[in-house]
Amino acid sequence: SVASRAFIRQNGRTLVLPPVPEGVNSYAVAAASSEKILVRGRVGAYTRSFAYFDDTYMDLGILPGFDVVLAHGLNAQGTVVGTVRRLSPTIDVPFIWHKGVLHDLSDFLAPDLPLRVTAAGRILDDGTIVASASFSGDRVSTVLVPVWATADTDANCVVNVDDLTRVILD
Repeated sequence: SVASRAFIRQNGRTLVLPPVPEGVNSYAVAAASSEKILVRGRVGAYTRSFAYFDDTYMDLGILPGFDVVLAHGLNAQGTVVGTVRRLSPTIDVPFIWHKGVLHDLSDFLAPDLPLRVTAAGRILDDGTIVASASFSGDRVSTVLVPVWATADTDANCVVNVDDLTRVILD
């Protein structure tokens, strides 16, 4: 049988990506550039998602107790959003992958939010996430807008000496 391969075509050249690590295939889901590509592939019995950054695969990982990782969106900073799925009983949980760490997206939402986010579909370069949610029993689409901490002057999700230096010099 012939295995599928992800590819990207740019400037008249075609780059065919290798199979995902420990997998037999690869297919592209999203691309922020020719150096940042979101790829899925079959590893064993399950679908896994990988970031293909600068010619190297990075496994997005998986949350404990889940079987499948379905990445859907990627921004220019390399942040990924998607859904992890438990197959039995079926449960979907939205995730965000940032700087090599996979998190339950719900951990970053206000606890008093009057809806339950069920899937994250796309992330914009400013961190805005387009998602699906449940609100009073109805399925709705929603936009999650990040609230940036004022101390994080370079918007890299870390408050450190670089931010302090920037504040002092300004």
